[in-house]
Amino acid sequence: MPVWFSDDEYRIIEAACERLIPAEPELGAPGARTAGVADYIDQLLGAFNFDPPRIWAGGPFSGRHGGEAAFERWIPLPPADELAWRIRIEGSLGIPEREFNGPVVGLQERYRRGIEALGADFADVSASEQDARLDADPDFRDLLYGHACEGMYGDPVYGGNRHGIGWAFISFAGDSQPRGYTDGEVRGELTTAPSQDLGQDAEPTTQTGGHRSSDMATQHRITDRGFGLAFEGGHRSSDMATQHGRQLATHQPRPD
Repeated sequence: MPVWFSDDEYRIIEAACERLIPAEPELGAPGARTAGVADYIDQLLGAFNFDPPRIWAGGPFSGRHGGEAAFERWIPLPPADELAWRIRIEGSLGIPEREFNGPVVGLQERYRRGIEALGADFADVSASEQDARLDADPDFRDLLYGHACEGMYGDPVYGGNRHGIGWAFISFAGDSQPRGYTDGEVRGELTTAPSQDLGQDAEPTTQTGGHRSSDMATQHRITDRGFGLAFEGGHRSSDMATQHGRQLATHQPRPD
């Protein structure tokens, strides 16, 4: 059940994300649909539908290797942070206190416009037609792709990377606290494969709290879109560039 999207909007976004990060069974690469990327975007846009808002996950431990499972203990926002995130997500909406730097079009409105441009039948048209419609609005396509990558490889607490499937594909073992890392793991010699399921017996997450976004390196050709902000407890960004450089070289978006 979507948090912010309508059912029809969710279906459009899910189909669009699958074109940007498609499944590649021959490589064992999961697609955006399997990873629940649309859920990540939906939760981001509807973050203020929750109390506390789902902006910063708690911490410091996920509970998967001991310690209190605290990632889902969401951190209340101080007034300045709430104002900043409401402007980012909702826009200024003509509210004077939100327009100290001028009017701002928020993510919610950008998605509404982008979905309208894709068309109500987007999920049902051919792949080539979907690609053409996405390419016709490069600004929205790039926004969507950035969020799709975050949802594919960010911490599952934020709604995407379902069961850690994105991490499993790139052999990212996730958080290891409070257990810590072996000398071999510190040297990059991964001795245990990440779990395929981040449910009750989950393996990977993050090192110091929940993370939202990842550095997709050159293979995903994505830049930081402002979500790479560390915060006490939960974090939004994680650097997986090395893992992608080694293991994701053939997982390109939207292959012909």
